[in-house]
Amino acid sequence: MDTKNRTDRLEKLKRELHFYYICHVPPRGLAGGLCLLWKKSVDFQVRTVYSFIMEVEVKDDDKNKRWMLDCIHADFDDQRRREQWSLSQRVAGRRADGWVVLGDLKDLLLPDDKEGGCHRSAASFSDFRNFLDKCGLLDVGFVVHPFTWFQKRQGSFNVKERLDRILVNVSWSHCYERALIFLL
Repeated sequence: MDTKNRTDRLEKLKRELHFYYICHVPPRGLAGGLCLLWKKSVDFQVRTVYSFIMEVEVKDDDKNKRWMLDCIHADFDDQRRREQWSLSQRVAGRRADGWVVLGDLKDLLLPDDKEGGCHRSAASFSDFRNFLDKCGLLDVGFVVHPFTWFQKRQGSFNVKERLDRILVNVSWSHCYERALIFLL
């Protein structure tokens, strides 16, 4: 979960929602931050936490599988975002058993990922596509709502974009073929 909240607010939310564990990366100023909550019955092991990513090993006893979950809050700055993707590319080879990348990736994959605002050239999508290709990641997509960010302006000035995504590798996709993502 992408968050701009402080630790004390998230601890309160954890209790209210009856979660047992929390891993939190505080926001930088008014932007960013990550929070992952999970129940006692879920076997998560937080492996690494940086300012923009949490790497978590998930154990699925029902399928007798272990896989990695990387929760990301990408930077607004294009150059820093490319550096973050480069870090993910370096670990991609160690994620062969199953890998999920989710979060606010701050980029678009296709022209249909944006409605309203200025037009983007086809070339502007290439960095993100190359990142997915090099890491062997597939976009799972969402059921119902395609957009995850709204500028909240009136009429034709309103901009909607799909900045949040859930990406998986082929191994994870084959193991969880019926996975659906609902955006609430």
